[in-house]
Amino acid sequence: GTERAPWIRCLDSPYLAGNAPKLPDLPPGVVLPVALSQANEGVHVASPPKRALHDWYLSFSKKLENIGIFMDEPANEIGPTNESYNFWTNNLDSPDTLFTAIFTCHLTGERFASGSVIGEENTYKEDFWYFDHRECMLIPRGAILNEDDDECDSNGIDECLGLRRINFVWYKTKKKAMAAAAARAVDCFGHRDSLDDTIFDNRYCKENPYTIENAPELWKLVSESVRGVGSGDDWASLPHDERLTSRFDVPDLHSLLEGERSEEYWRAKYRDSRQTNDMTSEGETNLA
Repeated sequence: GTERAPWIRCLDSPYLAGNAPKLPDLPPGVVLPVALSQANEGVHVASPPKRALHDWYLSFSKKLENIGIFMDEPANEIGPTNESYNFWTNNLDSPDTLFTAIFTCHLTGERFASGSVIGEENTYKEDFWYFDHRECMLIPRGAILNEDDDECDSNGIDECLGLRRINFVWYKTKKKAMAAAAARAVDCFGHRDSLDDTIFDNRYCKENPYTIENAPELWKLVSESVRGVGSGDDWASLPHDERLTSRFDVPDLHSLLEGERSEEYWRAKYRDSRQTNDMTSEGETNLA
């Protein structure tokens, strides 16, 4: 016949998992090593933030296709490009030069600043710049002759200068700064993916992620009004009429999937939105 006997490498007969022979007892003090798969069970191994962000866009585009929304770009061009990132320095000479960055979503125009990446504490520091809301511009801290750090009111307004302070996270390299901006975006997108609106544990940054409705009030104001920093290139931007959110008249990408959300979820979102709008209106009144 054409049948062949199985190739057996050991003299012992093979066995199924259910009838494995009992192993002999180990000598005293001898411990078997834990299998690699068991030792790493449940351990989250994160992808590099920029790769994770690219993968998120691919996954989200597939969700959109499932409800009949298709992108104009081919699948390998769905993710962001290098043009989606901008960085600038703290205006200090080497070796004190530090970098921060933003990521601009190429589908909605929403911007995310560099976050404080967990495990990278020795590569960054936090420091503030000034925001002039009248001129819609950011001003380096060292560009203003203000020897003493004046007290700020509850809105972060410098009592002497009348300018608002906004904190940025500064890294030793521009590569890390841009990766930290991608990390902040991934965290926020992942948070918005959650149907129960919980903050997931496996995130990249120390800062809590946010939805479009509860974005930090000052950062939202800065990201939507400032075009760039100093003499550097303008930040990446997307005209309003070219945004996917404008095309479907929704506040953010995840609203396109609202059919997957429960009625209770959207009622909670509406309450959060009302509270955020009330706080924003109060803040703008104080600035006037």
